[in-house]
Amino acid sequence: MENNKKNYPDHIYGLCGYDKGKLYLEWIGEGKEILDLGCGLGIFSQFYSKNNKITGVDFEDKNKNSFIEKTKGSFLVMNLDGNRLDFPDNSFDVVVAGELLYYLKNREGLLKEISRVLKNDGIFIGSVINTFSLINKIRFFLGQPEKIDITQPNHIYYFSHRRLKKLLKKFFPKIKIVSFSRVKILKDVFPSLFSCTLGFKCKKQ
Repeated sequence: MENNKKNYPDHIYGLCGYDKGKLYLEWIGEGKEILDLGCGLGIFSQFYSKNNKITGVDFEDKNKNSFIEKTKGSFLVMNLDGNRLDFPDNSFDVVVAGELLYYLKNREGLLKEISRVLKNDGIFIGSVINTFSLINKIRFFLGQPEKIDITQPNHIYYFSHRRLKKLLKKFFPKIKIVSFSRVKILKDVFPSLFSCTLGFKCKKQ
């Protein structure tokens, strides 16, 4: 797919999906072994699958054919909610968990496993919705909870900038959290308020 913003509409790739995909690709580079957790159809994985060896993992196999077609990678079915990942220690250069963590009850169990399967110089990257952004607070007070992810039945945990940082710090000594928002200026000054989505990059060492 041509690397052009018009080919990555928000209704398919999520809010600021193109910007997020570009940053993921910048972080990952080429020639890497990638584990893509909660990979889905592989639509977003196309950003960083080229010139990398990618393994997609999801809860069920309905997305298998689509993922393999889009990424030319391999696909496995696993329960990601804190269960052991079926890979040896130090297997991957990069682990990706895009928009996954808020679906899980045992987030810490999965993060522990991610640290285990990462190589010593590996990175863990991903993103979560910033439930407590200013726009979501306004929507709540206006009586529009249906526009906030708290009404999504499969979302069982809600992230803020502070909660995300606290969780990641338990397992990774070096973390970087970045803000994605249409409000370009304010998102960097007040990330907890003006970020719709929070991206992160963690280093194992």
